Amino acid sequence: MKKRICAVLSALALAFSVPLPVSAEEYTYPKMADDYFALVEEYPDCFRMQDNSVYFMAHSFLSNPALIVCSENQFTVQDVNFGYVFTPEESGRYIVTMEETTLDSVAHEDIVAEVQYKRYFSYIVDVKNGETTVTCENVYHPAETVYTLDSCVSDGDFYAFVNGVLPNVETGNDRYFTTIYENNKVSSLFCLSYPYSEETRFHTISTSDKTVAGHSMSLSTKSAPDAGDKQMIYIASASSDGEVTLTANEQEEYELIVENGIFRYRTGPDIPRFLMGDVNDDGEFNVADVVLLQKWLLAVPDTHLANWKAADFCSDNKLDVLDLCLMKRALIQALKMPAERSVTEEGGVAGA
Repeated sequence: MKKRICAVLSALALAFSVPLPVSAEEYTYPKMADDYFALVEEYPDCFRMQDNSVYFMAHSFLSNPALIVCSENQFTVQDVNFGYVFTPEESGRYIVTMEETTLDSVAHEDIVAEVQYKRYFSYIVDVKNGETTVTCENVYHPAETVYTLDSCVSDGDFYAFVNGVLPNVETGNDRYFTTIYENNKVSSLFCLSYPYSEETRFHTISTSDKTVAGHSMSLSTKSAPDAGDKQMIYIASASSDGEVTLTANEQEEYELIVENGIFRYRTGPDIPRFLMGDVNDDGEFNVADVVLLQKWLLAVPDTHLANWKAADFCSDNKLDVLDLCLMKRALIQALKMPAERSVTEEGGVAGA
């Protein structure tokens, strides 16, 4: 009997001697400046992988950073000392940014002023097949001095940067959620972007319940500092928990839920399938679509593309004369097809 008890105790001792995986909550975080400096020396890119989570550290122990996450995917965030713990919950791409400020002296003629700059330290977090990888981006900050500490959500250039990094294969790169964590508070935004155009085209966003969400701002940015085009970005902000329908351009509907102050899709992203070339969205690709795109490029008044992505044959998230040329070629090829062939919803050829 004693031998059996000893054997059981030995087995238990061996079992508990095996190292167990460390959860995000069991990791230690710096409490004092010396702890912070030691950790940054060990992790110079200011992030630490810990199981399926990532600990993003402030780039200065004096800063009080905000964490900005841009993605359509679900995730959780934990506010810890000198940074945040980010845990992705779905496969896909996330743009995670630490927004910080820095103080500098700027001289203009005989005046020297202390100026605070917003700085963005961005990371690309990719989750695929259960593996999480993090890629550092260069330090990004506006070209012009920022004299106030307004959140970067008022900066169109930041969103253009995000648009260029998020993948455009699955979602069209034209919509995503932005969640901002700062001072133990969270704010959530729903972002819509439209292709670069040399003509200013105003779009509208309406909401079924303004107490849940409302259109908060419209931004624009250029593809290059000396370019004559603009990309329009429209942002709706969450106000309170509940269900809401956001309608863009009187026809694009997005069914959303605000839960604990954060946007999410009501039933997941509803990405409509469409016929490539069908810019008037009448279910057919024909000469009328080519004429409509040509008028739009010429900025003919009262010209509206019901589905502009159907004309983006170059897949570069903007419309220009190259798209028009490819559109004409695609239509000619479609007209030459035998009767038993047809253009599929993805723009390919069906029937052999």
